[in-house]
Amino acid sequence: MRKVIWTAGLAVTALTTTLVVTGGGPARVSLTSPAEAATGLVAFDDCDELARWYRATALEEVTAYGLGDGYHGGPIAFARTSMEGVALAANGVVDQATTDAPVGNGDTGTNVQEAGVDEPDVVKTDGALTYVIDDGHLVVTDVTGAEPQEIGRLELARDLRGAELLLVGDRVVLFSSAMPDWGWGGEVLTSRIYPAGPTSAVMAVVDVADPSSMSMLSHRRIDGSVLAAREHNGTVRVVISSQPALDFVYPGVRWDLPGVQRREADELTPAEALSENRRIIEAADAQAFLPEQRVDGGAAEPLLDCDDVTHPEDNAGLGTISVLTMDPADPSTVDSTAISADGDQVYASSDRLYVATTAGGWWSWEAGDRSSEVTTEVHAFDITQEETSYVASGEVPGYVQDRWSFSEHEGRLRIATTSDGRESASSVTVLDEQGPRLDVVGSVGGMGEGEEIQSVRWFDDLAIVVTFRQTDPLYTVDLSDPTAPAVLGELKIPGFSAYLHPVGEDLLLGVGQEATDRGWTTGSQASTFDISDLSEPSRVTALGLGAHRYSTVEDDPRSFTYLAEQGIALVPVDGWRGDESRLAALRVHEDGTLTHAGSLAIGRTIYGMRALPLPDGRIAIVAGGSVVELADPQQLEP
Repeated sequence: MRKVIWTAGLAVTALTTTLVVTGGGPARVSLTSPAEAATGLVAFDDCDELARWYRATALEEVTAYGLGDGYHGGPIAFARTSMEGVALAANGVVDQATTDAPVGNGDTGTNVQEAGVDEPDVVKTDGALTYVIDDGHLVVTDVTGAEPQEIGRLELARDLRGAELLLVGDRVVLFSSAMPDWGWGGEVLTSRIYPAGPTSAVMAVVDVADPSSMSMLSHRRIDGSVLAAREHNGTVRVVISSQPALDFVYPGVRWDLPGVQRREADELTPAEALSENRRIIEAADAQAFLPEQRVDGGAAEPLLDCDDVTHPEDNAGLGTISVLTMDPADPSTVDSTAISADGDQVYASSDRLYVATTAGGWWSWEAGDRSSEVTTEVHAFDITQEETSYVASGEVPGYVQDRWSFSEHEGRLRIATTSDGRESASSVTVLDEQGPRLDVVGSVGGMGEGEEIQSVRWFDDLAIVVTFRQTDPLYTVDLSDPTAPAVLGELKIPGFSAYLHPVGEDLLLGVGQEATDRGWTTGSQASTFDISDLSEPSRVTALGLGAHRYSTVEDDPRSFTYLAEQGIALVPVDGWRGDESRLAALRVHEDGTLTHAGSLAIGRTIYGMRALPLPDGRIAIVAGGSVVELADPQQLEP
C-alpha cells in the first residue's frame, strides 16, 4: 500500500523562548503558550493538479543553476546514534545513573543506538560467520576456527560496491547511494559532482542461507539518497531523501547527462539558463516531481501514486522523505510512506522513527535566508505495526549535532540542540505527542555558552551533555520531571569527548581529543568519568592514545566495541597521515581507572575497521573488507 503524508508546510507548534541566565550558568527556558498547529491536508484530485501545484512551487525556487546550488547527493552517511537504555537507581532529586549491566554490542556485532534496533554497518556477524563487502563482492567468512576461512563470495552490481548491510536471519540487506547510470552501470557516490544529477538509493536483498551458493533476491533503485536504515523484530525500514529529477541546464555549458558529454552548442548566459530551466519546469508532468524506482533492472515506475499524495495549503517545498518498510523474507513487497520535507538526521527507538531537518541561518544559505533563526523540525513515524505511519511533527530552536542528540523515553522525545551564531548555547528540550503535534513540554538551556555540543549520552531520567570550544564542560541534566528539566552539575576540563559509553556503575568512558587550555587539539584521548554525584561529576582517568592521533570512534561510534564481561574497550586509532593504524585495547578497572591493555598494528586504514565480539571471547578484526585476524583481547601486545 502506498501512503504519503505531506507535512513540511504545516504550521507546527510555534514557540517563543526566553533564556533567563543567572550568574552565567545554565538556565531554564521559559515557554509561552504554543500556537495551534494547522492539521488540514488536501489530497490532489489527479495528476494534473499535482503537476500544477509542484510547477508553481518549483518556479518560485528555480535559478540559472536549477533548484538549489547545482550540487546534489553525497556519500551514504550512517551517522552517529544514541544509547541503549540503562537502569537507574533512586538517589536524591533524580534517579542516579547506574550501569550494572554495561552496554555491549548488538546481536550482529554493531555498537548500536537502541537495544533491539539494529543498524547497517560495513560488516555483520552471527557469531560464527562474518559478512562484509570486499572488492565488489559480498564475502562470507567462517570465524569459528583458529584462522578465518572464506566460505562464500557473491559478485555485486557496481551500485552496491560501497554498500552497508543488515543481517536478518538468512538474509543480508544491502544499502547504498549511487550515481546515475550514465552508460557504465553506475558507481557508488563518493563525492559531489557538477553538473548536478539525481542520485539513486539502492536497496538489495541476498539469500545467504547457503554461503557457498548465495543469490540476489531483489535489487531496488530509487531516486534519492539513503539517509539511514533500521531493523527491529525482523522488519527493515529505510529512509530516503529525494528531490525532483529535472534535466536542468547551466550557464556556460550544455550537458548531455545520458552520455556525460558537452553538447555542440553556444554557451548559455545566466539569463538564458534561467529561461530554459523555467521552460523545463513548465513542461514537466506529475511524475517528474515524485521519486521513481527500478526493480530488478526493470523500467522506471512511480514509487508513489498521484491520488495517494496529500499536501498542505501553503508551499511545502520540493523535497521528499520516504520511509520504506520491508520484510526481508518477502522483499518483493515494500510499503512506502512519505512526507514533503528535507531530512538530515534519523533516530529510531523500538516504537518510533524520527526524521529531522535543520533550517535557518547558514542551513538556508541557498535561499538567502542566513539571518533567520536556526530551528530543527522533527517528524515522527509509528513503527509498532507492520506498516509505517506518520503521526506527528514538531520544532525546536537550534541545530542538532548528530543522532546522538535524540532519545525517546516513556513516549517523549528528548533533543539536545545548539543555537547558531557567536552567542551559541546548548539546550535539552522534551517533546510530547499531542495528536498531530510534537509539543514542547519542557526545556533547559544556557549550557556551554559560545560552544557547541560534541556528544550526548541519554539514560532514563538523565542526560550527559558535552560541549567544547576551549574547554570541555560536561553537564549532567535531570530529566525526571519532563516539564522541568534542570542542570545539576558541570565539569570543566581541557579537551572533549566525542563519544560516551557506559562501562560500569556510575561510570562512563569517553573517546575524543586532548586539547590545550586555548582549545588546540593535540591527539586522541580516552577518559573515564564518575557520575555517582550528579552535582559534581569528576574525571577519574585521562589516558592518551598518542599525540597527533585520531580515532574513528569520534565520528562513527559503530567502530567502538566494549567487552563488558572482560572490562575491555577496543578503539581504532590512526595517525593524521593514515599510516599508523592500530587497534587499542583499554582496560576499565573496578575503581574506574583506565589503563592500556595492549594493541594490534593493522597496517591499513582504520576507516571501516571493526572488532566484532565472538561467543568464545575472541574478537574478529575486520579492516579493508576482510577479516584480518582472530584475536584474544586479553593477549594483545602491550
